[in-house]
Amino acid sequence: MEARDVTAAHLPLGEVVCAWGAERTQEVLSRLSGVVCHVVVLGTAETARVHRSSQVMRANPEVLLDLLPGGKDAPIIDADVHALSLPPTRPLLIREAGEIIGILADDVAPPVRHRAITGTKDARALAQWHVRKALTSFRKVGVPLILYIRPARVKGDGSAFTELLDGLLEVCLTRSKNAPGVSCAHVLVTEGQSGVWLVIEDRSGALDYALQTALLNDSPSENPTVKALRRLRGKAIAAGGSMTAQPNSHGVRSIVCLPA
Repeated sequence: MEARDVTAAHLPLGEVVCAWGAERTQEVLSRLSGVVCHVVVLGTAETARVHRSSQVMRANPEVLLDLLPGGKDAPIIDADVHALSLPPTRPLLIREAGEIIGILADDVAPPVRHRAITGTKDARALAQWHVRKALTSFRKVGVPLILYIRPARVKGDGSAFTELLDGLLEVCLTRSKNAPGVSCAHVLVTEGQSGVWLVIEDRSGALDYALQTALLNDSPSENPTVKALRRLRGKAIAAGGSMTAQPNSHGVRSIVCLPA
């Protein structure tokens, strides 16, 4: 292969494990092995934060990944970018078909972050106000809300944050009405190094196979839960953030990250 044909995908890449910043450390430990040496903490836009797996394995298992100290910011580069056009800094994460396939890494000092208070809104106050409005509706269906709302500020006027919070609460409430097995719902708001995290999870037990399949990929679906979550994901992306909705052993967990 000639030098002009070498792209990022042809370079020797380190193996990675990818996880969302609102996941707890214990949720990725089972995916680490002696070969994997980097954990990629996904957040917003075109960057992620990279930790050595040894750091993650030593951390408190209950800590959110995005709250782990240290780590390095890493741009996400498409695999078809010519090798000679890659930025000189490391680490770099290489993405192909929407998935991170590996890392180019060496020792780089982590950046120092400074964030002004101006141009942001108090996400905790917004969350408390909007959750308070939803409490009555959840009480009517016998589903308690368990809240973990910590100090956080969100970039802009807060409208995208509140739209996503209200929308996810409505999805959770609808599922609570239609699935009698829902025992409670968890709401988490916190700020980490990647941005502001909003996580809403219902405890409804096992999901039907069709819903699981539609949540795990983008296959066509007429399921109202899937359609609502995909619409909210579009709002998160339009606001410069990201969103995923994952089935798990409890029910559906929606994870949003917005710029702080």
